[in-house]
Amino acid sequence: MKIRTQTLVAIVPLFLGLIAADGALIYYSQQKELMWGLRRQVRSLTVATTEHTRAALAQAPGTDALRATLQPIYDRIAETNGLNLLRLSAPTGEILVTAGARPERASAVAVLPEVPRALDGGGAFVSDIVRHASDDTAMVGVQRIDGPDGKPLAIVEVETDAAVFEAEMAGVFRLILISSGVVLLAAMALAWVLGGKVSGKIRQLNQRASDLVDGREGRWEPTGGVREIEELDDSFRTIHSVLNSELGKSRRKLLENEQFRTREDLLETLGETIMAPIEGRLGGREVVARCINPLSGYFMGTVELGERAIVVLGRASEADPVDRSVTASSLLFLLRQTLVSRPVREALARVAELFPGSEIVCLKWDGAGAPVRRIDLSRDGRIEERTLTIETGEQSCAVHNLEGNGGAILARYLDRYAGLRPTELVRDLDVVLGRRFDGCFVLLRDAA
Repeated sequence: MKIRTQTLVAIVPLFLGLIAADGALIYYSQQKELMWGLRRQVRSLTVATTEHTRAALAQAPGTDALRATLQPIYDRIAETNGLNLLRLSAPTGEILVTAGARPERASAVAVLPEVPRALDGGGAFVSDIVRHASDDTAMVGVQRIDGPDGKPLAIVEVETDAAVFEAEMAGVFRLILISSGVVLLAAMALAWVLGGKVSGKIRQLNQRASDLVDGREGRWEPTGGVREIEELDDSFRTIHSVLNSELGKSRRKLLENEQFRTREDLLETLGETIMAPIEGRLGGREVVARCINPLSGYFMGTVELGERAIVVLGRASEADPVDRSVTASSLLFLLRQTLVSRPVREALARVAELFPGSEIVCLKWDGAGAPVRRIDLSRDGRIEERTLTIETGEQSCAVHNLEGNGGAILARYLDRYAGLRPTELVRDLDVVLGRRFDGCFVLLRDAA
């Protein structure tokens, strides 16, 4: 599944859920508000009409006089408020006064079973929205008028059309659908753009990797925008730099018409670049280092930054001797490049990320007499650091990654010939260790 599709699958259901919840909340709140307004309107009309009717009953108790008094009042109220029905009836069911657009409506007392019980409690009763047989909707208000003796005198009924309420709710629903659609489309467009941005960066990295595989170097432009992709791009750029360096060396070898008759000749030639002897003063100390057996994949090198000095011993982990030597050359180049600008631990962490299974030992000190820090990168990627003790005087300090008991032989030899300088010790050690052991060793001694 593509990144764009995965982004849409992840974001769209979330937005759908949020939109549905928000729409339902808006619809419910609008419905409650409109219903409250309609109920208040019907209740106010019912109470006001009841007060007019009660006053008319006191002035004109007769039926004909009552009709003559209330009919114009009922007609004006019904016309002004657009009522379906405004009716005054006797407790026996006789219609005394009626007005409104639907005077043929049946009495709410007979149609709604909850009305008789509500009238017994006194006050005005307002129903929920009622749907008539003609499929139109209305809201009904009813109030009973009692005489001084508590007996019912008349019943006032008010019915208003609820079509406006339903039209308002339909408009709210359409508005929610439109706004939800716009938000959903915006979310999908955002997910599409973000997914396209990420996938575009990944396609760019894939294309660069394909160019490297096909031998097309080109110019490596930085990729930005997404932190994880920037880190991956940084890794590719480092690999690209290392491969370019190795490719340049290979081209120079070809231009020099150097021929290798056997694999051993090739390995020995590669070994010359990664196992070159080290001998001289470095960071205020006398340093001598050697690597044994160019076929073993061991390497060593130095980095000097002012008074700070770093000696590197390492080994590549590949099984094939040629692969091992090429990887060792790449490791040495990478370390020399990164140790110039980064702390030792960060440089070793970079090596562990790009070349898993490598073993590195770094010795670092900041001038003559300064303590020597040893930082080790193990095969499983762990980085450990400790301080070496270098005795003053004529005793040399040895650090190695020799196989087998080569380290024990090196220690015994140093104890036996403690007074010799490193340059004198290394002549015999080349012979003694070179016969049986693979690896590298370095001898340190404070300069006189």
